Amino acid sequence: MSPVAATVTCLKRPFRFRGRASRSEFWWFTLTYFALGTLASIWAMMPFVETMVAAQTNALAGGEPMSEPELLRLMGGFTARAWIVTLLLVWPMVSQIAVTIRRLHDIDRSGWWWWIQLVPFVGYIILLILLVMRGDDGDNRFGPPKGGARRKRASPQAVRYTLPGEAPNPLDAVSGAEALRALRQERMEKNAMG
Repeated sequence: MSPVAATVTCLKRPFRFRGRASRSEFWWFTLTYFALGTLASIWAMMPFVETMVAAQTNALAGGEPMSEPELLRLMGGFTARAWIVTLLLVWPMVSQIAVTIRRLHDIDRSGWWWWIQLVPFVGYIILLILLVMRGDDGDNRFGPPKGGARRKRASPQAVRYTLPGEAPNPLDAVSGAEALRALRQERMEKNAMG
């Protein structure tokens, strides 16, 4: 999934906590959210930085310190921008929480694992490990993989330990528990009769 497609998909579904999100969808949206959030924060801080630079320049030039009303006037731009950025980032923040929960669903974990990040020091590490893990290839309890492509899980292949010229062991061909029970029952009946 491309960065634009991941961002659009996540922003269109901020309150959708069901289903699954692929690794690419999660990481592209996270990267975009982080980059845009950083740029928005820098933009919001510019009036504050300009005010501090002006005050420092004025003080170094030997001028009078800025008066409180003048500082408040200059800081008003910072407050307004901070509110704008806060309001603009609420929607993507909810989208980030939703896509994180859907990403946890992709590895067949409950969305409640999102709260593990509240554990000091190790919570973020555990969550990061979970988010990096490869998703389930096939259907899991949260539905089919992202995109609807149902990939079959690799079935465990029986390892056959036979020497050349030796008859194969019928147990090697059994993969399910029910089939194994049936084979054992058949052998027990054969041994009882003969």
